[in-house]
Amino acid sequence: MRELTLRQKSYFAQAARCLDAAAEASLASETPVVTVLAEKHGVDAEALAAWLDFLGIGVAGNVPLGTPIERKIESASGYDFIKGWVGDDALSVVANSSDQHVRIPGNMKPHSVAVHPTPTLSVAVGWRSPITGVVSISGNVQHAHPECGNGVAWSVELRRGTTRQRLAAGTSQGATLISVGPLDPLAIRKGDVVALVISPRDGNHSCDLTAIDLTLSDGTHEWSLSRDVSPNILAGNPHSGIWH
Repeated sequence: MRELTLRQKSYFAQAARCLDAAAEASLASETPVVTVLAEKHGVDAEALAAWLDFLGIGVAGNVPLGTPIERKIESASGYDFIKGWVGDDALSVVANSSDQHVRIPGNMKPHSVAVHPTPTLSVAVGWRSPITGVVSISGNVQHAHPECGNGVAWSVELRRGTTRQRLAAGTSQGATLISVGPLDPLAIRKGDVVALVISPRDGNHSCDLTAIDLTLSDGTHEWSLSRDVSPNILAGNPHSGIWH
């Protein structure tokens, strides 16, 4: 018990220096070597590692994303240009690669992506950052089967290490297009994930097909869910190593 108390006191005494080291690590282009960073700032490596883990820094590539949807569909409602990934209880991520607006029975607009949760599972699309820098984020959410159901809940999250930070949230019911953002510029590290999450409301997933889009830009490059994924969603999951 005494050893634990002494360790806690030591960690608290080093907190300011550990936070300085964490700030430096958050701006680094590569994942820091904890022992080197700890020596530079005169702190215990174990204490610094605990702070970095708590803050979600230095663990790029280990962001938990949940279980991927792995079953392919090559068509939906007779349309061979509607393809995607499906699971049980209507769980799905589908895309329309054509210029046609069709019903499956929910709306699938041209060159769009839509998702469907289950009564107990949310469905998410995540962008894993290939860069360290600052990005702008925008998108939209639209209940694609507005004639029935009670709509969906949505959220945008930054996932870094084991941490999740909610950036925006709301609900979508009916045909109104819900704009997401543009959000405040976000400092991001390579390997971080920005996720758009769609959840059933009150455990009711009927008619919950939801059209989504997500766009991120660092001023030089732009990543667009609909543009990048709708032409060939079955190319892979993850798609091009970016979209999950």
